Amino acid sequence: MTQLVMLVEDERHISQVVERRLVAAGFEVVVARDGVQALEFAADRTPDAIVTDLEMPRMNGLELLAKLHDDPALATIPTMMLTARGHLAGKDGVPEHVQVFAKPFSARKLVEAIAAMLASDPGEASSSSGRAAA
Repeated sequence: MTQLVMLVEDERHISQVVERRLVAAGFEVVVARDGVQALEFAADRTPDAIVTDLEMPRMNGLELLAKLHDDPALATIPTMMLTARGHLAGKDGVPEHVQVFAKPFSARKLVEAIAAMLASDPGEASSSSGRAAA
């Protein structure tokens, strides 16, 4: 089964590049523009992995991580964080288990890291159900 990656990014040029790379690597992708939209999508169809920006409107990446952690159905989804403030990530409250990619980053390396994260995740065969949100 194709794995679903949710990309939560408000900068369209970044989301378009990463989405293309993920699709080319064989992933199904849903893009959310902020944490609020991401939670709506995740309630409809649980992703196998989430890649979220740190700074976004309405609900930032840290707030999204907290909401995901509070929901038992979403708490164990492997997650990565994108940030323009990579040098501050450890001080910004990003949990240690969340891998951080500082902007600018290599989309190829990000996709490789997502694939590796999912390959090593024991819950990678999670049942994605419901309709795809785009």
